[in-house]
Amino acid sequence: MKKVPEIGGAYKGNTSRWFSRGGKRFRRLLSPLKGTPLVYLEIGVFEGASAGWVCQTLLTHPDSRGYGVDPHLPWGRFDKEYMEEIRRRAIDAIEPWKDKFTIIRDTSASFLKSGFLEDDSVDIIYVDGSHIARDVLRDAVLSWDILKPGGIMLFDDCRRKHSGRNPDAVVNGVDSFRKCYSQEFDILLDGIHTAFKKR
Repeated sequence: MKKVPEIGGAYKGNTSRWFSRGGKRFRRLLSPLKGTPLVYLEIGVFEGASAGWVCQTLLTHPDSRGYGVDPHLPWGRFDKEYMEEIRRRAIDAIEPWKDKFTIIRDTSASFLKSGFLEDDSVDIIYVDGSHIARDVLRDAVLSWDILKPGGIMLFDDCRRKHSGRNPDAVVNGVDSFRKCYSQEFDILLDGIHTAFKKR
């Protein structure tokens, strides 16, 4: 088994710095929502860095609820044992809020087609699962109907410089969604961190 690297992170012992390094714009955008009743969906939990921050900072209203979807399957250089450790860390990260935040072990496509969340029921959706363009597009399309009018959809890793040389880049999936749904949202953030507000 590959050793999980101890490199610090955004939330108590997490190894990945993705959310701590790049999430400042997201945190500034979402922080004003603290204390309001929210339903939050995170597609792609990994080890729970962003989920921990959301639980601690945003889901403070008694009626707020959060859901994270991640199959925690082996991918790339991460083998099964490694991903089981990552899943354990995610569960540990949200332990203080386990009655408020639920991690669902499933693929995003399966979960989003299940009807678990009703149309117009979710306030914030963070699309950060598969980083393959067609999967990003699918996750956005399948989750759009469950997002409330006025709700916010977030995308990470939208590196414009990758769009031409890598057809599978996240930004290409986001751009495809943008072209098809541009009449249905306002742009709150644009760039490596992108956020749309549903009209």
